[in-house]
Amino acid sequence: MTSQAPAGRRAVGSYALALIARSTTLFAALGVLLCSAFIFGFAPASAGGANVGPVHVAIPFPGDGEVPEPANAATDQTLTVCASQGVPGGYVILSASNSTTCPAYPQFNRYQVGIPGSQANICSVLPLPSGIPPVPSGSVAPIPTGYVVLTAAPSTNCPNGRIYTIRRVSSPLQVCSVSPIPAGYVIGSATNNVNCPATGSLTSYQILLAASGMQVCSISKLPAGYVVIGSTSSVHCPASNAHNYYRIQPVSSPLQVCSNSTMPDGYVIASAVATSGCPNSGTLNRYNIKLPGTAETVCANSPVPSNYVVVSYGTAYNCPDSRTKRIQRQ
Repeated sequence: MTSQAPAGRRAVGSYALALIARSTTLFAALGVLLCSAFIFGFAPASAGGANVGPVHVAIPFPGDGEVPEPANAATDQTLTVCASQGVPGGYVILSASNSTTCPAYPQFNRYQVGIPGSQANICSVLPLPSGIPPVPSGSVAPIPTGYVVLTAAPSTNCPNGRIYTIRRVSSPLQVCSVSPIPAGYVIGSATNNVNCPATGSLTSYQILLAASGMQVCSISKLPAGYVVIGSTSSVHCPASNAHNYYRIQPVSSPLQVCSNSTMPDGYVIASAVATSGCPNSGTLNRYNIKLPGTAETVCANSPVPSNYVVVSYGTAYNCPDSRTKRIQRQ
């Protein structure tokens, strides 16, 4: 005879099965929601109850502080122009081609031009490296202000057969020696780089923002307000000689500077001494410079500030040619 469970026990069992089924359905729905959020990147609702849309996460490359832009970022604002009309201001030449619809066919007479992003590959820039013949006037766009040349390579899509990689300047940075050096930057050293046009034995420069006490190659243009306070030699700078490596600093009063240093506006040469630590050894090649007072006796070769006049001349052993002059504020 088949035994049957009491009615109460059957009711509890049915309730338990229903509860398990509901829980399974609930967890399945929750799993679908979580997977959707993971795959599609939906963000939670904002405080006002509206969904704020998908979340986009930029993942940087290892060791890189930012996600790099494409190699040629000049794609947002590109134009195709005839070479005869020139390149619009702020644009660079991305490539060149032949077209029967532009003058001077079949030469490179049509350009694709664009506004460069942080980095771009462009056709030749000014100045052209020595040894490379110039192309017709107006067919080469100058490099934009604030950009430098990183590399160069042959190209059949450029007027002079060469393409350059340029980017916005930062400090420090290795650039080709044909690159313009932006204001405030100096050349710290030089080396050879097969990816730069040959203009000498050292074709690549490390450039960086000038700072007090920094040593720089003598070919560097001094930033405004800086002076040369000493020199030595370095095989890592062009024009290899005994004084091709300068120490620089911002001017202050009084200060000893090398005689080949630029003289800041408003300063005078109070006296001079001989030193082996500056170019032109064997002469009075280090100057004591200062801001003048109401009246000063200065070396005869000293500049005279715009608000001063010379009132007399004299002699002194500690000035070039042993000559001095007396200046006075007007």
